[in-house]
Amino acid sequence: MKQEVVKKKAGYPVELTEMQRRFCEFLVMNEGRTTAKDAAIQAGYSPKNASQEAYGLQQNPHIQMYMTKRMNEVNKSFVVNRQNYVKRQINLSRMAAEEQHPTAVKAAPFESHIGKALGIFIDRKEIYTRDLTAEDKLERKAELLAKMRKMKRVNKLIEKLKN
Repeated sequence: MKQEVVKKKAGYPVELTEMQRRFCEFLVMNEGRTTAKDAAIQAGYSPKNASQEAYGLQQNPHIQMYMTKRMNEVNKSFVVNRQNYVKRQINLSRMAAEEQHPTAVKAAPFESHIGKALGIFIDRKEIYTRDLTAEDKLERKAELLAKMRKMKRVNKLIEKLKN
């Protein structure tokens, strides 16, 4: 039995070069705040050809896969869950109190909204009532009867106006 020899097409290398990796990392870490051209320049590509290099790099399927994987990893680390919420609160409190960090002070109310949205804690309001005495009950009954009479008078006026 004879096997055919399959010739592989020339393609992109599976492993990224150091410059390609730096390009990807710069784009991932500065997502939305930088351009591909700037990322190429930061990665070490020539400023003269940075636009063409960036375009070519973005078309490379291995770079696309690497960037997708890295973006997922980075985004996953920023997700707030029950396990890291308390740690975030502790860090935020420390920054606000010890370091007098102005951003931390502004961020505190938003962190509490995140906790509520995640269902980590809820606002609970308790209303305490006391047992009414017979005298209190009679007063309340009189108030309600007075309101009822007033409502009846208003209803009668409305009926007269309709007719």
